Amino acid sequence: MAYILDVMNGKIEPRADRISLEQYIVENSYVTKHLSRIVKDKALAVYHVLFHLTFFETGKSEIIVPWAKVGSFIRSEQGNIIDNNTTVKRRLGDLFQNKCIFVNRQRGSANEIVVHLPSEIPACKELIEKEESTLLTTEKPDDADYYTDPERRLMVLERDRRKCTYCLVDVAEDS
Repeated sequence: MAYILDVMNGKIEPRADRISLEQYIVENSYVTKHLSRIVKDKALAVYHVLFHLTFFETGKSEIIVPWAKVGSFIRSEQGNIIDNNTTVKRRLGDLFQNKCIFVNRQRGSANEIVVHLPSEIPACKELIEKEESTLLTTEKPDDADYYTDPERRLMVLERDRRKCTYCLVDVAEDS
């Protein structure tokens, strides 16, 4: 069974040397929210498969996998499963360039790959930090409403032409 599912279902306890369920959820959201703006579509599909095979399945960033297995999770525009090593390999340049993955070594048909979390990828990390700083500097919404602020009550009264919005009866300011 998959590590994240087992943790979610309480079948196993989270391990300190693996990704936590909370971190997995956050990092997975970064894949679609931020990393998708950095890498090309097909390379993003390859990254997403590698992210799943590593962090979801094992909770760790390392995996030994043949490129054909990675491609078996992806369909082409024609709907065919991509089981060709070359097709997957062509998509890797974008992932290497953006430091999304690192290939430790190739062993025959299998490759030893380290998949970086989106928060560890420099360009993605920059987008995450920019979003967080924007959230911190954004003004908080005004909590005053027409129940607590007499001026707003008058504004609502004027907006509704001094009529109850439910029964259309005339309403006075002192009501």
